[in-house]
Amino acid sequence: MTAKPSPAQLLHCLETWYAQHGRQLPWRNHAQPYAIWVSEVMLQQTQVGTVVGYFGRFMRRFPNLQSLAAAPLDEVLSLWQGLGYYGRCRKLHAAAQQLVSQGQTQLPSNLEALLALPGFGPYTAGAVASMAFGLPVPAIDGNLLRVFARLYAWALPKARLLPRVQRLVEGLLHSLPPRPSFGPGSLNQALMDLGATVCKPHRPHCTECPWSFACLALSQNKVSLLPLPTPSKPKPILSWLLAYIELDGHLLMAKHPPKGLFGGLWGLPGVALQRRLLAKEAAYASPLSACLGEQLPTTLLSQTQRVLTHRRLQLFVYAIGTGVGQKKALLQPSTWARTPEAGGGQEEPIGYECLRWVPREMALQLPSSAALRKALEAAMEKASQISVQRL
Repeated sequence: MTAKPSPAQLLHCLETWYAQHGRQLPWRNHAQPYAIWVSEVMLQQTQVGTVVGYFGRFMRRFPNLQSLAAAPLDEVLSLWQGLGYYGRCRKLHAAAQQLVSQGQTQLPSNLEALLALPGFGPYTAGAVASMAFGLPVPAIDGNLLRVFARLYAWALPKARLLPRVQRLVEGLLHSLPPRPSFGPGSLNQALMDLGATVCKPHRPHCTECPWSFACLALSQNKVSLLPLPTPSKPKPILSWLLAYIELDGHLLMAKHPPKGLFGGLWGLPGVALQRRLLAKEAAYASPLSACLGEQLPTTLLSQTQRVLTHRRLQLFVYAIGTGVGQKKALLQPSTWARTPEAGGGQEEPIGYECLRWVPREMALQLPSSAALRKALEAAMEKASQISVQRL
């Protein structure tokens, strides 16, 4: 039977391992709390390898809190484009503006003040508080839940693991000897690295683990079984019918409202359905026509799919035949906010913040999401093969 390790044993082994195998990441060279905050926000739901390039570009353009707060949101979103989960970016920008408006030049150094800022949940606040300010606060993510579930062979789903792991990490933090080389921030980063590079979800490298001598899951041959998987639910389907309208070399583009899916981003205008699009509706774009209030000629240009965190997204893009006479009306958000009549009331008008005619070659330069951009690219490629004006 594997003996229960003491906090001192765990800390000594982890510190030794981290000194030799800790990841060399660009944000770990920053003592600036702002840089640590930016990196932690980018790392949420995004792989480290992807974040490295974005972090450098972002920090060159927005090197401090003041430069980020002063920038228009569209510019910030443009630099974020491709990272996904754009709500993180909007909250990052909002928090910077809030702090600057209060006369602050740096992030607050206490946990309560951090938690009061937009986008700061327990994990982000704990990461910034420990790494930037040396506070003994845990930063619990999926990596830590997995490491400790295996270490103590806890056959529990992640939701029930959280309070146990919280208490354990708090105990380790308060057991740290008072030396700067391995403080609270280093401990949290070491635990994250251990989960990300050694105690991985699949094919973990147990022979390289500094805690293998004490791991109950390893001694009981249960590593691959823990933590218990969370039962998955079928993802609801969201269908979007988007209008590709081109006049005189300009495309009609719409800016989404600040909150909600695609908040603050640009894409083709359209209508959303909280269900799978029926074949007949897809063929004739009837919900889109109903939203516009006219039976306009349509041609299906492209169909793309995207799997998001909580839903499946279907994007249908239609070339809409229209004339100069409708040009002004199409710019009115109210035109796109009409509630469609078809489909039993399940269609949802988007409620755009604004619409704009954009030169065709400039449309792809607007800040957009990967899904909306992919749909636009596919439609533009198809549209170049036909004459949209004659549809």
